Amino acid sequence: GTAGIITLALRQEDDPSNRWYITVTGDNPVVYYVDVSRSDASGGNAIKTVNSIDGGDNLNWLFDVTPAETEILSALAEWINITDVTIAWTGSDDITPEGSLLYSYQIDGGDWSDFASVTSLDLYSLIEGLHTFLVKAQDSAGNTDLTPAELDFGVDTTVPEISLNSRTAANANGWNNTGVDLSFDAADTLSGIDSSDLSFTVTTEGENQSVTATATDKAGNSASLIESGINIDTTVPEISLNSRTAANANGWNNTDVGLSFGASDALSGIDSSDLDFTVTTE
Repeated sequence: GTAGIITLALRQEDDPSNRWYITVTGDNPVVYYVDVSRSDASGGNAIKTVNSIDGGDNLNWLFDVTPAETEILSALAEWINITDVTIAWTGSDDITPEGSLLYSYQIDGGDWSDFASVTSLDLYSLIEGLHTFLVKAQDSAGNTDLTPAELDFGVDTTVPEISLNSRTAANANGWNNTGVDLSFDAADTLSGIDSSDLSFTVTTEGENQSVTATATDKAGNSASLIESGINIDTTVPEISLNSRTAANANGWNNTDVGLSFGASDALSGIDSSDLDFTVTTE
C-alpha cells in the first residue's frame, strides 16, 4: 500500500488502556488504535503505526505502511586481501526522516542485531573465505525493508603458489647450446589467479642467467619464483695451430711430423679435446 492521510471518526470502547480504535475496511481489514494516554493529537505524537500530523485538535492520522529502503554505501571488491573493513549504509523512507531510521544487520547468516541508529560497522580479523553482510532499515512506524541491502565479498590473504613445470635439460656440465624454454604453474585455492607471467624462452648467451615467474590472485596478493643457473653457450670453441715439425724447402719431411694445437672457449670452457698428433705414415 501507500501512505496517505485518512480522516476518520474514532470510537472509544470499554478498554482500561484508554485506547481509541479505527477500523480500516478493505480486502484485508485492519484495526488500528491510538493510546491517548501516550499520544497527543495536538502535539503530533503517537505510537505504533499511527502518527498525528494535525497541529490542532483534529484527529487526522497518517498511516504509514510503506517499508523503508536500505542502501550500502561501502564499495568492496569481489575479493580483498585485508581482514579489517568498515561497512557504511544509509536508508530512505517516504515518511520517516533519514536521521530517524533504525537499522539491523546480519553477518554471514548469524543472528540479526537489534535495531539501532548506527549507520556503519567496523569488522575486524575476518577469516579467509566468502562473507555476506545484510542490513535493513526500519521506519518510525515499524515498517522494515523486506529486501535488505546485501554486500558479498571474499577475504584472501594468502599469496599464490608457483612451481617450475618444465625446463630444457642442460648437459652433464649444466650448459645448453640452444635456447632454454621454461614453463611454470601457478595456483590459488581461494580467489584464483588473476594475472601471471609463467612462460619464458632464454636465448641470450651467458652464465648463471635467471628468469622470474610471477602471479597475482584476484585479491591482489602477488608471488614470484626465481629460476637461476641458466647457462647458454652457442659459440663453438676456437682452435689454433701451436707447432708443427718443419718441412724442407720442397714441403717434405723425412722424419715423423709432430703437430700441436691450442683450443679455447670464452664461456663454458673446453670439456674435451684432441690437440696433439704425430704423423709417421709415409
